[in-house]
Amino acid sequence: MTSSAFAGLSEADRYVVGRLAVREHVPAEELAELPQGEIDQHIPGARVAYEHREQTAAELLRRRGIDPASAEYRAAAVEARKVLDQIDLLGSGHTA
Repeated sequence: MTSSAFAGLSEADRYVVGRLAVREHVPAEELAELPQGEIDQHIPGARVAYEHREQTAAELLRRRGIDPASAEYRAAAVEARKVLDQIDLLGSGHTA
C-alpha cells in the first residue's frame, strides 16, 4: 500500500483498508478511496480494535497481576503484542 491513495490515511485507516482488501480479495487502492464510514460498515470493530491494541495488551497483563516495572512484564508485553499480531494475521486470511 504505497500508492498516493494512501497518502492522507492514518495508520488505523491503512490497517482497516488492508484487512478489508485481503478479506474481500479486492485492490486496497480501490477501498482507500471510499469514505471511512463505509469501510467501517464492512469490517465493524476493526478500527477500534486496532486503535486500542496497546490498552488491550496492558489490560491482559494487569489481569494476570504482572508488575509493570518487572522484567516479566516486559517479556509478557512482547508476547501479548505477538499474540495480537497473530490474531490480525489470522483475521486477514493468513495462516500461522
